[in-house]
Amino acid sequence: MCATLLAAGILATGAVSGASARVAASPKDTRIMLVGGSVAETLGWGLSVEAPRWHVEFEDYALIGCGVTRATPMDYGGVPFPTEPYCQTWPQIYAHDVAKFHPQVAVLLAGRWEVADAYWRGHWTDIYNSGYAAYIASQLALAIHVLSAGGAKVALLTAPYYAAKTEPFEPIGVKSCSPGCNRHFSEDDPGRVVRFNQILAKVAASFPGVATVVPFGAHADPGGHFAARIGSVQVRNPDGVHFTVPAGGEWAAPWLYPRLLALAPNGARR
Repeated sequence: MCATLLAAGILATGAVSGASARVAASPKDTRIMLVGGSVAETLGWGLSVEAPRWHVEFEDYALIGCGVTRATPMDYGGVPFPTEPYCQTWPQIYAHDVAKFHPQVAVLLAGRWEVADAYWRGHWTDIYNSGYAAYIASQLALAIHVLSAGGAKVALLTAPYYAAKTEPFEPIGVKSCSPGCNRHFSEDDPGRVVRFNQILAKVAASFPGVATVVPFGAHADPGGHFAARIGSVQVRNPDGVHFTVPAGGEWAAPWLYPRLLALAPNGARR
């Protein structure tokens, strides 16, 4: 896992890594929190920069290395990785964050870990397996329960596509490429992202008035395929997974914030 994060240029100083410098919030600002893994974390940096323009008090509570799935280990880049221990307790961690911040809108961006091969119930599987897909759905439902516990509306961002390099991230200290390194990663299969987003939509439909699907993936992938650059903006990191910091989130903010503010109680719009 460490090699993956280092390759992405992300410095993890703990389980929760907050976004960039804060600007004093007004009591009238809409409170929005973001959760998810490192993809959410990198998006959150730019959203944090742009938050004052939208009268938003923003907190990035993403857990680096975690999805909603708690299967472990995961096959990432052709290398099995045990997930971080704190990933097993994400419901308790996010419940604490909700109780502390009292968000009006809670945003979840997951999917990267959910589309990876996972060791689950004694065997390797993936999101195409109906049993594992049902498990992911149950964890998404749990996330909605946790995030909405204080009355917040929950925004479920659809996952974007991924295009990691064909050389896998190796454990620290390993210099040579492992067998099979010249293949595309299973977790970059666009079909898996489509499947995850279908599950996301089905789960959201079971929480009317609470959870809303926001088609962020389609916005980040115009034309229906992975986009590293949109117009003049490099929105995705060279690793093909994360968003550029802070440009990716800054680019997303004018599209995303109005949609999130419309979900807030009283339908706040800026």
